[in-house]
Amino acid sequence: MKNTNYVALFVIPAAAIAFAARCAAAPATSFTPSQTSSGLHLEPKAGPSEVQILQNPPSENAVIIGEVQVQGGPESSLHDMMAAALDEAAKRGADFIALTTQGQQSGRVSGKMVPIGHGRSLFVADPVQGGQAAGICVILGKYTRKVA
Repeated sequence: MKNTNYVALFVIPAAAIAFAARCAAAPATSFTPSQTSSGLHLEPKAGPSEVQILQNPPSENAVIIGEVQVQGGPESSLHDMMAAALDEAAKRGADFIALTTQGQQSGRVSGKMVPIGHGRSLFVADPVQGGQAAGICVILGKYTRKVA
């Protein structure tokens, strides 16, 4: 066997292991539909930029679609988990996501929304013990009429 064959025997499995580890590190989402949204058909949004981030769900003129739990991998940042939640919301046709403590288990991230201007907000997480964020939980919703 030539030396190049030996190299291929080690490089290909190493690349496959590295790829599998990177996939395992990506945040995983799980969606639980709400009882009020059964039978509701929503068209997906063009992208996550069309989904608003709210601190609390609106009390009027909105229907709750469901709840998304995002589990972060060992290398997942809070940004990665929020991006995964926004992607899931866009796929489900949600107009907004709102941070929630419902369904939270130990290790979930808590924090607050801070206005950054132009109608946008930034989620600022409270310190997490051990420096790792285990996951976040958000509510998906749809406005029942246009909001100004």
